[in-house]
Amino acid sequence: MAKRVLRSGAYALSLAGMAALGATPAAAQQQPQAPPAPATLVTAFNPNVLASALAGIGGKQGQAKADGDKHFYTFTLPSGIPAVAYFDDCQDQACKSLVLVVSLAKPADRTVAQLDELLRKVNNNVPAAKVFRVGDKVIVQGYSVADHGITLGNLETQLKLFSDITLSMYRTLNPAPAPTAGPGR
Repeated sequence: MAKRVLRSGAYALSLAGMAALGATPAAAQQQPQAPPAPATLVTAFNPNVLASALAGIGGKQGQAKADGDKHFYTFTLPSGIPAVAYFDDCQDQACKSLVLVVSLAKPADRTVAQLDELLRKVNNNVPAAKVFRVGDKVIVQGYSVADHGITLGNLETQLKLFSDITLSMYRTLNPAPAPTAGPGR
């Protein structure tokens, strides 16, 4: 199995600030294809798989952005919260890892110590995502692998869970209403 290294918080924040995260070799980019069915076994991640899974949960894929040989995929969660995805662990046009990232602003009414305590509690109680602080940003990160395959339906479930965790974190940090909900909410 290939070695995976998740990006550091500083790396995640710097790329989130650019509205783009991660890396995919140029060879890993594929031409659009028909969307797979929910029971389809996905053995590698690509933009079409991401678009199909997002459509299945009511999310919306945005634009692909490139920075040299790095490719970033913006999308909107069903809650309306913007996010970024990137593929990792890519070899010969097959990417085995999908990383999802949302960057949220630190609320002005919380100290850094209060925020760090909240994030510690979230990480202890919500194992399906990782949350951490980098400067005045809160990063919510999800991760899926397809080493031995994942059904599209299971990927949709993971994306929905990530969306729900992100919305919960957003509401915890911002008691005001969340962004306008997208389709499917």
